[in-house]
Amino acid sequence: MNTINTTTAPVVALGFNNLPAHVKAAGYDPKNVKHGIVHVGPGGFFMAHFAHFVHDYMAKSNDLNWGITVASLRSPGTITGLRKQDNLYVLVEREEDTRKAAVLAPIVGSIFAPDAPASLAKLISDKSTKIVTMTITNKGYYLADAKGNLDLSHHDIVGDLELEISEVEGENKKTPRTVYWYLLNGLIQRLASNEPLTIISLDNVPENSKSLKSGLLQFIKASGQSELEQPGVRDALLAWVESNVDFLTTLVDRITPEVTQAFRKDTCEYIGFEADVVVGTEVFRQLVVEKGRFALPDWESVGVEMVDDCSSWWELKFLGLNAAHQVPAIVGLRLGATYIHEAMANPGIGDLLSRFHQDLSVILGADRMSVYGPKIRRRFSDKAPMDTLRRVGARGTSKASERLLFAVERALELSEGKEVLKAPTFVFACWLLNLGNTDELGNTFQQDDVELPKLGEVHQSVIAWTRAANPQNHDLASILRKIGETVRDNRFVQMAGVDAFIQELSWALATLTREGTNKAVAELLAR
Repeated sequence: MNTINTTTAPVVALGFNNLPAHVKAAGYDPKNVKHGIVHVGPGGFFMAHFAHFVHDYMAKSNDLNWGITVASLRSPGTITGLRKQDNLYVLVEREEDTRKAAVLAPIVGSIFAPDAPASLAKLISDKSTKIVTMTITNKGYYLADAKGNLDLSHHDIVGDLELEISEVEGENKKTPRTVYWYLLNGLIQRLASNEPLTIISLDNVPENSKSLKSGLLQFIKASGQSELEQPGVRDALLAWVESNVDFLTTLVDRITPEVTQAFRKDTCEYIGFEADVVVGTEVFRQLVVEKGRFALPDWESVGVEMVDDCSSWWELKFLGLNAAHQVPAIVGLRLGATYIHEAMANPGIGDLLSRFHQDLSVILGADRMSVYGPKIRRRFSDKAPMDTLRRVGARGTSKASERLLFAVERALELSEGKEVLKAPTFVFACWLLNLGNTDELGNTFQQDDVELPKLGEVHQSVIAWTRAANPQNHDLASILRKIGETVRDNRFVQMAGVDAFIQELSWALATLTREGTNKAVAELLAR
């Protein structure tokens, strides 16, 4: 396998020249696309979302200077598939009983970073790179708290802080683990050319690109690399980043389910040819980007919204969609569902989601939620994406904190401690019960959460609490503190100290255990 693949070929090379009438061709010649963007973390969402916007822009404008070189820091899977088909892939958009397929060609090359760490740093530094984007999930930012403090004690960060660029090449090379190492070493080299750069996070992280900037600046200050130890170099780099690198906060939205073997087989039958990389998504898409100082493509021509401040957009979507998505994902598991639309077909879950959106009015305003909420519920109810509870609920411990508890915490802050959101607290209680991987009917299920194996003792404590003759709130608070200490997430610890929240959580757990999920939902809605 080549470490770097920057070969593109016309669709004829893959047999895509004889596309059926219902499969849309790229609309431009992939041979003529030039590199302009580095993207770290090429997964299905990236290909369905940002890469699709870039593709549409190039097809509409014939400005082919914005090809994307993708880089993976962990798994080579997507890169391997792209290389097999000359970096082309098939996107299938689905809604209700309709679907449409297209061949997309915005990707011009790929780097599997563990094979060639210095090559990724060099490409970031190259003047042909105008934009660096990323989808690395919340864990890729290594933030210790909501204030943007970098977790300098994490073993990945500790290792990368002392890793010299000379150590990542040769027979006994070491492998960087964090995006910060690549950005630091790319920016050190870019400093010499004085070429400005725009960095854009596309992750569902609060103030995503600003959080990334905060983490990067802390990483630069703490790094022990020999070049930064030279007189004046560290301060010069920090000053240059402030003046020459934009970090543009974004809102991203497009539901993109995992690619199953059944979907892959069905898609190949539909399009009439084999493809190694296929992505399925909904028709709706949204990208909101804060305006920066440096020139960007005219993305507005293909529906991107450029705004002065992204914060209100972000909070609406993060809470109204991402946090709300946990309602069918978590509560549906209690009732044995497999798919999001299947869970939404349960009237109780649909009503609970409506109540969840109503609760969010404390934060987002009743007028906004009365318009936004129904749109989200319709999207969740669409059967076409065949989105699974397992995908939406993946990394459940992080989402319980960052989405459910964040919503409760934010409402308490805005209401000066007077308003405990009942629906998010109820869903959090369901999450606690789901730690045992068993629904209320006794059936087992699987969850994709690296923290789950650490929480077996916590689940036993939850069950013991629900079975106690006289369960005490202070014992429930101790369980939350234990979770926070185990997974190193201080929000659990902080919420354990909020008596009103613990009291509401106590009611939810007791009612779920006593009445079962459907009846407990009915009782909640009647309160």
